[in-house]
Amino acid sequence: MNSIWITLIIVGIAYYLLSKRIGSVENKVAEDNIIPFSLKLHFNIHRAVIFSPQILNRAKVTKEELDKGYDKWTKGFKDKWYGFLKDKDSQLGQENTNFNATYLSSDNMFIIEGSSEGKSLSYVVPNRTPLNNTRLWDQTLRYYPSKDKDLRNEEIRLEVDLRSEDFDGKTMCLITVGHREFENKTLAKSKYIKLLDFPLSYPYTREQISEGELKKFGFEKKDTTPWFDKDDFGKVTAHPWDTEIVYKHESGAEISWLT
Repeated sequence: MNSIWITLIIVGIAYYLLSKRIGSVENKVAEDNIIPFSLKLHFNIHRAVIFSPQILNRAKVTKEELDKGYDKWTKGFKDKWYGFLKDKDSQLGQENTNFNATYLSSDNMFIIEGSSEGKSLSYVVPNRTPLNNTRLWDQTLRYYPSKDKDLRNEEIRLEVDLRSEDFDGKTMCLITVGHREFENKTLAKSKYIKLLDFPLSYPYTREQISEGELKKFGFEKKDTTPWFDKDDFGKVTAHPWDTEIVYKHESGAEISWLT
């Protein structure tokens, strides 16, 4: 009989301590307004990059020529443009200007997936905003031409950073895409050219920026596509909670958001 009472007392104490622990965690979450969430983004910034004045100048082509469409390109233009893209000093393929970024609020980090020079890349980036910028992606777009194949210094580098900035008294998280041009074949001097800002969210929330706010940054909603899949028995199922929203920037860049 005594052993039963002892067991009940131990179970009661354990239940009390567990309930107290759960309550303290719930209170902490409520106080800090920390609700775990994830953000899944795909960046296709190829068009914004190749239509930038810095790239067009080096390719010796105009925006009007490039924007005509492939069926209207002359042979001479094709040779000049593709010759520039395939040159050993250029890295301007889709793989260099496309990547995925998944943010995990529970760990306050990004998982980055992409490829470069035919090799898949996957790495983790701790989120350092709002105190410091967080580098999400960078790729060398142009090297200085050199007769020595082993000597290739950066001329233009693509940089994608998460940063914070205050607007109307509120702190907003921005993903900024830009070029960095290096002068005199040295990393000591550089010039930064911003291509676009994507307003991601307000810090520590999954609140999406309104379409009106997006328009201020040059973005418009292009497509909204719900996700479907088929199981092993041929049944097609819709997942309304997994919807892809594509935002297009005036530069031609597209950013897809999987909700």
